[in-house]
Amino acid sequence: ARFHFRPHFFQHAGFRIVSSTSDGSVVKLSEQGSKVNPYETESILNEYLTLHFAPAEIQMPYTFISRELTEFPQRCAELVMKWTDKLGINPERALDIGCAVGGSSFKLAEKFSEVTALDLSQSFIDAAKRLQHDGSIQFKCRTEGEQTIVQEAKVDKLSAQRIDFRRADACSLPPELMDFDAALLANLLCRLPSPMSCLS
Repeated sequence: ARFHFRPHFFQHAGFRIVSSTSDGSVVKLSEQGSKVNPYETESILNEYLTLHFAPAEIQMPYTFISRELTEFPQRCAELVMKWTDKLGINPERALDIGCAVGGSSFKLAEKFSEVTALDLSQSFIDAAKRLQHDGSIQFKCRTEGEQTIVQEAKVDKLSAQRIDFRRADACSLPPELMDFDAALLANLLCRLPSPMSCLS
């Protein structure tokens, strides 16, 4: 229900199946499959590329919902940029924690001189770096069931060079990350095992 307005997540229902052991403890069935980090799979990578870079009509295929609700990462970055202006902050250095595939980072780089973008997923960081280096990247958008169409994300290569994409844990940030003019943490805190570790 939480993601009912974001069709690219395809999380309409979830089930966890458990089985009793002889000693009364509970274990997951198919325990081996549970060791796979979903954020390193191709399907999740494509879902995040869809969220960050797909056209509005792909992100929101339903006509009864406004397509002005799309481009979530870019809109978050625009809020940071707007408040930077409103508060008279010099847009030199921005920190994007939980940047995923970089939609918000590329937007921040249009205004800030330097952007440090962090995410725990290596596949997300690799995709963002490919996009930064090549200026474009192709990905698969799921349309219905297992059906997909190929889309292409494009960014401005000049402003993209202002971004330093790095893999890092939001709950244990590197100590050298200091003296930023603005920080963006979007779609992140609800996913962390210890949000206060990140905020502190």
